[in-house]
Amino acid sequence: MKEEGLVFEEVKYGELPQKIDEFKTVLIFGVGGIGRFYKEFSEKVHNLCSTYPNKLFVIAPTTAMLHEDFLRERYLHDNLIFFARELTTYNFMKWLGLKRVYLDECCALKLRKEDLEEFLEDEEEIWERALFLRGDGEKVDFGQDLQKLFDATVTLDPVREAKSFEEWVRIHQRARTVYTNRLHSALLSLILGKKVFVFRNFYHKLRSVWKHSLKRRGVGWIGV
Repeated sequence: MKEEGLVFEEVKYGELPQKIDEFKTVLIFGVGGIGRFYKEFSEKVHNLCSTYPNKLFVIAPTTAMLHEDFLRERYLHDNLIFFARELTTYNFMKWLGLKRVYLDECCALKLRKEDLEEFLEDEEEIWERALFLRGDGEKVDFGQDLQKLFDATVTLDPVREAKSFEEWVRIHQRARTVYTNRLHSALLSLILGKKVFVFRNFYHKLRSVWKHSLKRRGVGWIGV
């Protein structure tokens, strides 16, 4: 945003009530998905839009779980602009009745490898094929051994393995080819110039983002 000449101040959610009078517009950034599974974020958005009807709130590109009643109760605000990062969410939020819904891409796709230079290491690639598999609430029981299926050198969940953002970046740097159902593992690996294949997580997010913006960038889809 700085490159576009925009002036902004970064504020944490808890600090916003004390500083809200300074802003005309608030960009809400950094959420990976909205829906019943991530209730807290949606409640915050609803509270902000309701409490400050004269302020404009903008949600940066994200994905919505298709939870009709939950989202309709929290996102139908006249002072809210919503950006989707794929067509499934875009079409769904428009169908719900949001007045200002726009389609973009994941913000991470604006990054280049040189933007991450300070976090990279000199170590060469040590894993021919890495399987980065979700181990959190979005994990999927595939009913088969994916490490064997992909002939992976290593299997791990980078989010659980890394103790810092720097370590998270370096885990991805060590792989030559990446198989993953973590969206941000796919995005980072793509930025780092890896060969990337993705497969499903427990809702439409990864498939939808792949169709909208990753497929044309050379990322492969595996149906498992």
